[in-house]
Amino acid sequence: MSLPALSLVAEPLTDTFHRDGFLILRDVIDADAIKSLVDQLTWLVQRETGQHWSSLFSVSLARYLAANPELHSAIVERARVPAWLNRFVLQPAVIDAAKEALGEPVQMLRRIDLELTPPLEPNLLTPWHQDYFYVRGSRRTLMAYAPLQDVTLREGCLQVMPGSHRVGPVAHDRLVLGKRHVPSGIEEREVRQIPLHQGDLVLMHSLTLRQDSLNMSPAVRAGVMARFIPRGASWSRSMGGVLDVL
Repeated sequence: MSLPALSLVAEPLTDTFHRDGFLILRDVIDADAIKSLVDQLTWLVQRETGQHWSSLFSVSLARYLAANPELHSAIVERARVPAWLNRFVLQPAVIDAAKEALGEPVQMLRRIDLELTPPLEPNLLTPWHQDYFYVRGSRRTLMAYAPLQDVTLREGCLQVMPGSHRVGPVAHDRLVLGKRHVPSGIEEREVRQIPLHQGDLVLMHSLTLRQDSLNMSPAVRAGVMARFIPRGASWSRSMGGVLDVL
């Protein structure tokens, strides 16, 4: 469904976003763009591993990446070098959604993250956190996430605490999994699980509490995560700079 159609059948996007701290847009990502990126990533994986894989989502590839974590990390980093991720994120549907959610012109942070999560991999688990804790910069930073396949409970769907962004920044004062930090005192908040389909787009406030569940499928969970800020807002140097978008 197009963004104009969504605006006609529901409350304004900005109202939903500011009330809940996140927004789900169904079937707005171009299918050809997803296929092109998946094909490019499959080529990269084959080049880096020196092996042929039938698909980015083949079970044998998932097992191989889980058994070779350093190679997995290298592939994720090298995927940023070409312009693949930038072209994918800079499609009109994503830019228009970011502008409408924030209600003003935006800039994109240059660092774009590729998710390529093998099954049952606790080291890649992202427990409850605010994106702001890691990204810093403007508190109005907006995260945009697009899955490259259907992500249900089996693949480890996104979990959010609706309205938690209104609490403001919270201390991430508990260490879990030996290296991750989570906030205390959030246990009684409402939790919502959000299954996603290929073509969906998630927009999320940087202060919204969220976590990604453990991938319990036999294949990798793949997605692209970009971040936008109001034009002229502050940003962290770790994000590599900003890019003006039309």
